[in-house]
Amino acid sequence: MSNKPTIIDLFCGCGGLSQGFIDAGFEVILGIDNWQDALTTFENTHRGAKGVKADLFEETPQSISNKTGIKKIDVIVGGPPCQGFSIAGKRVIDDERNKLYKSFVSFVEYYKPKVFVMENVPNIISMGKGIVKD
Repeated sequence: MSNKPTIIDLFCGCGGLSQGFIDAGFEVILGIDNWQDALTTFENTHRGAKGVKADLFEETPQSISNKTGIKKIDVIVGGPPCQGFSIAGKRVIDDERNKLYKSFVSFVEYYKPKVFVMENVPNIISMGKGIVKD
């Protein structure tokens, strides 16, 4: 068993965000994404970490905990989809993906990590009169 702080990476993609934490001495134990090809890369580059294919609109932190056996975590990192918030796109308030930040929040509430890092575009704060920030 390692003494390194443990991490779950939500919306992990290929694992770029969590790779920085590995480089800083953390241990990534789980990555969750809905794109299998990205998860395959994640598992190949994050030896010892498990990749779980899941739709975080459907799965809850409890169901993920039951599937993986992970009950305690030190850090949660992730970058929920930003297409609906980004000025590079159409900034559509009703884009369903905009609600996925709530899944990130539910994981933080469930696991109560020591630290969390949510990465997203700056315009997530101003979208919908600041509803995400609040």
